[in-house]
Amino acid sequence: MASATPADAPVALLVSQFPRFVDAYFLREITGLRRRGIRFRIYSLRRFNGRVVHDAARPFLADTVYVPFLCSWPLVRENLRVLVGRPGAYLGALGAVVRGSLKRPRALLRALAVFP
Repeated sequence: MASATPADAPVALLVSQFPRFVDAYFLREITGLRRRGIRFRIYSLRRFNGRVVHDAARPFLADTVYVPFLCSWPLVRENLRVLVGRPGAYLGALGAVVRGSLKRPRALLRALAVFP
């Protein structure tokens, strides 16, 4: 079996929370991606805490990964695994985050908080 190329690799969509009832724009976008056959996975930084799920969001719940809470053991373990397994990639990504927001301390803190 051939390995995935960047053109057919799934797209990662990072969102603060999914689903949210007010996400009509995002739902239109991901519906369009699916219609075009683009594979993706949604990474939500927070679990959905509402009771009402928009009908258009239901088909995408299976494509959603809820990121473990910051400083949780699964998140620390995965970061260590990547750091040991691919130190150049991990440190390069961390360096890019720092360089990209170094002149804005608040942005740097936020970026470092979600980097893991």
